[in-house]
Parts: sequence; C-alpha cells; structure tokens
Amino acid sequence: MQGWNDVSYHGCPQIRTPNIDALAWNGIRLRRYYAQPLCTPSRAALLTGRYPIYTGLQHSVIYNEEPRGLPLSHTLLPQRLADLGYVTHHLGKWHLGFFKKEYTPTMRGFERHVGFWGAYIDYYKHEKTYLGPTRSPGLDMRRNFFLARNDTGKYVTELLTEEALEIIENHPVDKPLFLYLAHLAPHSAGPQDPLQVPDRYIEQYRDIGSTERMMYAGMVSALDESVGLVFEALAKKGMLSNTLFVFSSDNGADVAGPNANYASSWPLRGQKYTPWEGGVRAAALLWSHVLGAKSRAGGDYEHLFHITDWLPTLYQLAGGEPVHLGDIDGVSHANALVGDASPQPPSPPRTELVVNIDSIDNYSAIIDGHFKFVVGVAEGGIYDHWYPILGNVDWNSTKALEQCEASPVARVLRSLGAKPTCGPSGGAAPIDCGVRNLAKACQPTVAPCLFDLREDPCEYNDVAAEHPELVKSLLVKLRRYEDASMPPANIPHDPLSDPGLYGNAWIPWREKQP
Repeated sequence: MQGWNDVSYHGCPQIRTPNIDALAWNGIRLRRYYAQPLCTPSRAALLTGRYPIYTGLQHSVIYNEEPRGLPLSHTLLPQRLADLGYVTHHLGKWHLGFFKKEYTPTMRGFERHVGFWGAYIDYYKHEKTYLGPTRSPGLDMRRNFFLARNDTGKYVTELLTEEALEIIENHPVDKPLFLYLAHLAPHSAGPQDPLQVPDRYIEQYRDIGSTERMMYAGMVSALDESVGLVFEALAKKGMLSNTLFVFSSDNGADVAGPNANYASSWPLRGQKYTPWEGGVRAAALLWSHVLGAKSRAGGDYEHLFHITDWLPTLYQLAGGEPVHLGDIDGVSHANALVGDASPQPPSPPRTELVVNIDSIDNYSAIIDGHFKFVVGVAEGGIYDHWYPILGNVDWNSTKALEQCEASPVARVLRSLGAKPTCGPSGGAAPIDCGVRNLAKACQPTVAPCLFDLREDPCEYNDVAAEHPELVKSLLVKLRRYEDASMPPANIPHDPLSDPGLYGNAWIPWREKQP
C-alpha cells in the first residue's frame, strides 16, 4: 500500500527509494498501472488473472474472522508456473483466506511459504488482535503449516528478506524460480501501534517535520533496502541474466483510513478503498535483460496495464501460451514489452479495464482509452479528497539522485558492464494536474462522472456533459459486466475463529482439530 508519491522516481524527493529508483530508471516504468482499491482483491486479481467481480472479492477484504477464501475453482499463477517446471515460493502476506488448510499458500501452488495468512500483523510480535469481544491476540507467522514462534521478535521486513536471500542462495540454477515476496511493509501494523520501524531507517528523515510521515518513510526505506539485497543476491548467484524483476504496490496510499499509515498518493485524487486514481493507480516497474534493449535502456510504458495482466504476461515470458489460460481478464503484454528499442510503438494490448463494481458500496468505475467513468462513491465518499503531502519537502534536494547512483542496484548494474542512469535529478517531473474548473466539479452521487485522464489525471473536471454518447456506451458496458459478475462473498465473522481458543494463534479453525 505504497502511494504514487512514495517512490522518489515519481518526482518527490521527500522519501528516497534508491534501489527501486535504479530498477525503474534502468527498466520499464509502468505509467498507467492499475491495481484494486484494497489488499485482498488485488492479490486475488494478481494470482488468478480475473477481475474481483468474478471471484466474489470485489467488496472490502477477507477478514481473519471470516470463514471464506479465494474460490478453489481458480488455478493460480504458481500452479501455472509449476506446470512449466518452476519452483515456487511465497514469502509474506497471503490475505486470501485460511479458515481451512486447502485455502492456504502451500495448498494453492506454492512449494514453500514463510509469512502470515491474514491481513496484517505487528512487525515484531507477528500478532493480530481478534476483532471480537475477547480482543485476543493471535500469532500469525508460519513456516508452511507450522507456527513460527521462534521468529517472534524479528522485524518482519528483515525476516522476509533473510528468507528470500536464503532461497536464492540455495536454489539450483538449472531450475526456474518463481519467488513471490509479498512484504507487509509499509502497511500499518494496526490501529493501536500502526508505524513500526528500527531507528536506523528513520535517521535520514528527521527533517520531514512530521513524526508519522518520518516513521512511514523509514518503513519504506526498509522495503527499499530489501529490494537492493534481493537484487544483489540474484547477481551473486549468477541468476540476473535470466531474471524478470517486478515491483508493484497493491493499492494506493492509506492516508486517513482506520489503518492509516500516512502514505501519499499526491497529487492524485482519493486514497485506498476508492476507485479514484489515488486509490488504484499504483507504482509498478519491471526490469530484465531478457526484455531486450528497450528494458535495459529504461523507458516509460504508457499502455494501460492492470494487475490481472501479470498472470498471462509472466506465463508467456516463462514459455507458456496465454491461449492455454482459459477464461481470464488479464491480457499478456509480453510482445509489447519485448522489443529492440524501435521508435515504432507497439499497439496497446489493453484499451479498457474495470476499476471495480461494488454492489454493496454501490459504486462502479471503468477506464476506456484515456477516459475514466465513475458512478457512485466508496465508503460514503469520505475519502474522495485530494490529500496534500504530509510534512516538509525540499524540492531542490539532490539526495534521491545521489542515493540512486550509490545504490546496491546501481552498483550491481555497473559490475555487469552497464551504465545505469538515475533519471533527471533522480526523479521524473511530478504529475501535472492541469487546471481545475469548479464549474465542472464531479458529484458522482448525483450523476455519473467522466474524466479525460490524458488532460486531467487528477480527476478535477467532469466532462460527461461534453461526451453524452460515450457516457451511454460506458453505462451499457458497466451493466454488462455487472450482470455477468458474482455477488460479493462477504459473510459474518465466525466467533470460533477467535485465536484465544487455540493458544493465541490464528489457525484454520474449520478443520477438524486433533
């Protein structure tokens, strides 16, 4: 849940992400990348290639207390890659259900899992509090099926990084590897103590002037350090020449929600939970030598890219044929990404995407080309604002550039004979929102709103009145999608999920207990 503004290659030097930046400037930056508004639906979309409206996960998230999960009828990305001979590992956050063992990672295609099954945990205790009346704390850290009590006390970002390094070090290089490292960072650790990070990560941010934003910045820096360490480990193992390295956030910033982490999607509208750009337009990149000169030279990929597209794209790059994937919503970008730096741009693999359709919150949104159509609001409209950057920003700072050039990723690239760049002053120009016309203010609870994202990326001006035929056609499209969708699968919490009943641990409580 990193916001658009929380990677320095997007233009704001307040928080520095030197390793992520070096990958971005020397790889491919996905400029029109969209995830879902929340954690569970994004992870489901990533692993199934299906819109959440077809898995019943389009509203809210799967709570630890809910006896449900990602439907077993779906074949997941690790299963697809295992069929191609890949060894598959999952580290970190699952958040796709665990009320029965068959819904957990090692039963869904991953050979190995170290991490947590629920929404989030304390970064040191690895616990999450039960939301029922007992408020029982529950351990949620596993090594495959086994509770990892011996790992308690280890900062989870560093713990997961150590596991990733061990996997890489011990992996036989003659076998293909799929490593899904789903960090908790920089998600909140919960409303009681949301921001947790060792002091060494926050020292460089004392000048921010906001304690919350400073702590969040430290959490992001720990994540960025992990990126650099993993990249170095791949180089040391001799695996980089045939590696595809993907970085993606799962939704926009959580600026003001119940689990706010003081992230930033500035200057975009809205935040996590919402269909606005600040909730779903996410930071993402990919780096690889195998993608040709275009990737090695660095570049912006301006085509629409949805989180469902990773499954067919990765599957094709791994040697599979997307036609074998059956009925999915994701489209492969492999042919558009593999290039020879030709000036002729490839045709867009995707021109439309469903942002979400939520019949409980009663909102929907769709993107068609450079137009975005929004009907209704999420969460009663309480997060529909434009949130300023919290704390101080030195826009003239050169720290992002200097740290990128000195980063482990840049050092590795130089050792391989490359001449890595770190962009203009370390960051691109921030998004230009254009001119706000208050006469065109959007009121989505009164009438649907249409935005021209090419001219108005910050969703200032409703242009529905200027494009009545397009509005009609998009209403028809949304209705067709809604008619074909599953109803939201949310169900009441089960009091038998209470970890206090099982030695203060979250377990698959619907399994027969010994």
